[in-house]
Amino acid sequence: MAFDLRSKLTSSHLTVIGLVLILIGNSFAATWMNVELNELIANVGALLLVVGVLQWYFDEEARSELINRISTHIDRYLNQRDKISRTGITDCTTNSKTIVSDFPQQIFIDANKFALGIHYSDGVIARFESVIRERIKANRETQIIHSKPNGISRSYLEECLATKVDLDGKVSKLRSLVTSRFSNSTYVKMLEHDRVLRYSFIYIDSGIWVVFLTNTDGYEPSLPAIYVSNGSSLFDLFKRDVADLGVQV
Repeated sequence: MAFDLRSKLTSSHLTVIGLVLILIGNSFAATWMNVELNELIANVGALLLVVGVLQWYFDEEARSELINRISTHIDRYLNQRDKISRTGITDCTTNSKTIVSDFPQQIFIDANKFALGIHYSDGVIARFESVIRERIKANRETQIIHSKPNGISRSYLEECLATKVDLDGKVSKLRSLVTSRFSNSTYVKMLEHDRVLRYSFIYIDSGIWVVFLTNTDGYEPSLPAIYVSNGSSLFDLFKRDVADLGVQV
């Protein structure tokens, strides 16, 4: 195996070798071909000593700088993590459509309260169909709160997108889907709200998934969402908000 001199000689090794060569060079006097061997050895020792000291100094400086940088990044990360933790946000996703597959479904099934808050999206109902079916089997109620088709928010909801929306048709389709998929079960409660939602939501006792809605008139195939756990002031805010909307929390 080849000997890698640079990796083997540390600053302490260079310092010790340098001191030894200085001592040897000053312990005798010899000349060879007009070269003072003792001075040559002593000078080489002095050079190694200087190199060793400088290497040690810069190693310490680099190590100290590295430690400071790591410490700063760790402190910043822990501070950010603590701030987020104090808000109650414990999960998130860039695509709210994957919540039902990525989040443990049994939590939705076992929850005492379970509510879906939407405008008129029947896709949400389709994605949560298996959860709602299991809740019906367990005699647990599911609340679905959607837009009131003839309310004061109707004109905005119909005109806000690039393509005009038939709100009556959307709500009718939603209700027909719920009736057909769940056999008009008494454990599926349909509620109406007369608001333009700032967010859609999935509410359970232990937390709430808040799905962000966009301000523009374009369609976004995937929307981000955050999960806020019960026991935080942020959860209490959303709980009050959905309760005022008409959800039984």
